Amino acid sequence: MTKGSKAAKGRVAGGRGQNGYFYIRVDYVLYTRHRLIWAYHNGWPEDRTLEVDHVNREKGDDRIENLRLVTAGKNQENNNAKGYCYDRNRDKYKAGIKVNGKTVNLGRFDTQEEARAAYIAAKLKYHTHG
Repeated sequence: MTKGSKAAKGRVAGGRGQNGYFYIRVDYVLYTRHRLIWAYHNGWPEDRTLEVDHVNREKGDDRIENLRLVTAGKNQENNNAKGYCYDRNRDKYKAGIKVNGKTVNLGRFDTQEEARAAYIAAKLKYHTHG
């Protein structure tokens, strides 16, 4: 993105930032493109702490049907975390998941596959997207 550039007719406005999101400057204020698209279709949310989330986790997929308004906690649930790590001291894989800002220990497992399965089961139980 170039500072002060003007979008030419027929071209896509804004540009992609280093974090993968697209940005558009309106009246000298920088907005994420997906938040502008949400506001265009639904108006600005009254609760400004709510976030616009990409349902399919693709930062460039700003179709309105792929966007939803969620709390920061719900937005964090929609991530690609693997849900486990290797515990060198115990020679096991430790699985865990965040629920309401706190980490729930899911146990230690002999294989990555077992730890991942425990995480996926917990994600289905705790992280429901409505």
